[in-house]
Amino acid sequence: MQSAPARQPLQWLRLPDLITRRRRSRSATYRDIEDGLFPPPVRLGANSSVWPEFEVDAIDRARLAGASDDDIRALVAQQVQNRKAAA
Repeated sequence: MQSAPARQPLQWLRLPDLITRRRRSRSATYRDIEDGLFPPPVRLGANSSVWPEFEVDAIDRARLAGASDDDIRALVAQQVQNRKAAA
């Protein structure tokens, strides 16, 4: 009998890591969030915001595949909806 594969723990990206990875400034990142081109951060506490790495990976893959801004907005909207459904 085969056991189910172990789930990997979520990996989180803090803002400095996100800026380095995306090569976009803090203000550009938050502008992308306002424009619906990037998901909002997850608040872990009063002074702690992070992004799930798998969401950032999905956006990177979509961009590499040539997704338009409208496609990215739809992906981000789905990610936000998935967060709400998982809560």
